[in-house]
Amino acid sequence: MKKMNMQDLKNELFKDKSFKKYFEKNKLSYEIATYVMESRISRGFSQEKLAKKAGTKQSSIARLERGIYLPSLRFLDKIAKALDTELIAPKLKLLEDNKTSSDIIDFLNNQSRKNLSFVESTTNSNKSSTTIDEF
Repeated sequence: MKKMNMQDLKNELFKDKSFKKYFEKNKLSYEIATYVMESRISRGFSQEKLAKKAGTKQSSIARLERGIYLPSLRFLDKIAKALDTELIAPKLKLLEDNKTSSDIIDFLNNQSRKNLSFVESTTNSNKSSTTIDEF
């Protein structure tokens, strides 16, 4: 049997359309599973050794590496420490698109203006007798 790396395995599995659809739905879980598995193997740890260092059960590591659920950040932090690394906070897509902080602030300000404009137009068109004090 030929050894496959993760990319070859992924390419082979993606030939099945139902698997591809399932994968896309659970992509984050699979990415986390892949990172953990690769880190564990590169350090020469078995699932059992990693579990012992993380203070959990081997079955929890196996479930994580199957990518069938999204683990808590607390659990991932325990795993990262057991692997002698650190958990890095996830970034939002907006930040990954090379946006500067001023771009983000401008975007948020524009969204706030749009929301305020909508509220003002709705309030003016309904002419309700309800005041803020009544809430």
